[in-house]
Amino acid sequence: MDNFKEEIVVRLGGRTMRILNKIAIYILLIVFGIIGIMGVSFVMQFDFSNGFSTIVGLAELIIGGGLAWFFWRKKDTVDTEIEYTFTNGEMDFAKVFGGRRRKNLFSMRIKEVEAGGLVESDSYKRYASMPEIKTIDLTLNENTVKHYLFFIKEGNKHLLLLECSNEMWDMLCQFNSRLDRK
Repeated sequence: MDNFKEEIVVRLGGRTMRILNKIAIYILLIVFGIIGIMGVSFVMQFDFSNGFSTIVGLAELIIGGGLAWFFWRKKDTVDTEIEYTFTNGEMDFAKVFGGRRRKNLFSMRIKEVEAGGLVESDSYKRYASMPEIKTIDLTLNENTVKHYLFFIKEGNKHLLLLECSNEMWDMLCQFNSRLDRK
C-alpha cells in the first residue's frame, strides 16, 4: 500500500483584502495598458518635426507597456498556494499561482533529512543560528504550527520551514526516525 498525502497551504483570512488587491491589479493593468497603447499611437505617427511628442510617445509606450506587462505577470501571485506532496518517503514541493500556473520547486527523500521538529523548539534555534545555512520558507501564514527539516544537499546546509498538518508530520516521522514527533 502506498503512503500518500497531499496538502495545499493557502493564506488564511484576508479574503476581502485579496479580492481588493486583485481588483486593484486589474484596474492598474487596464490603465497602464491604455497608456501603452496611446504611446504606440504617438510613435506610429512618425512626426519627427515635433520630436517632443515622439519622445513622450516612446516614454508612454515603454513605461505604460512595461507596467502593464508587469501587472499581467504578477496578477496571479495574489492567490499563491503552496503544495506539499508526500509519496512513499519522497516529498515534492510546488507553488500554485492563481490556481492556474504551477511551479515545481524541488523534491527530496525524507530519509536524507538530518533532523526535524517544531519551529518553537530549542533544536530549531540551534540549526537556525548555524553559519552559512540557507532557509527555505514554504509557509504562508504567521500564526500557525510550523515544522522544520534540516538537510544537507550538495554540501550546503538547508533549513526548510513547513506548515504541514500533524497527520502529514506523523507520516514523515514514520520514514525518518531522526524527526521529532512532538
